[in-house]
Amino acid sequence: MYTLKDGSAPPEKVMFEDEAYDKATNTFTAKITWGDNWFGQNEYQWKFNMVFSNDLTKISGGSQSSFDSDGNAGFSRVYQELLYYNNYNYV
Repeated sequence: MYTLKDGSAPPEKVMFEDEAYDKATNTFTAKITWGDNWFGQNEYQWKFNMVFSNDLTKISGGSQSSFDSDGNAGFSRVYQELLYYNNYNYV
């Protein structure tokens, strides 16, 4: 089970911030700011760059990256390499 810095469970729902969608490229960008009660090793903020397939049923590219409270890059996970999403309601 994932826990936050203080040992508590993460909230059931977290809203994206600064979200944007580029219809021409099917790209969604957004971030989640965890603040002082972060995940892992000072994962203060997560940034998302999701490129959807033409039929919008899966994420076909992009990445998720973490940043510490000073803005230094942490991990980066690439969709279709380490992260997968398929909307099985439409497949």
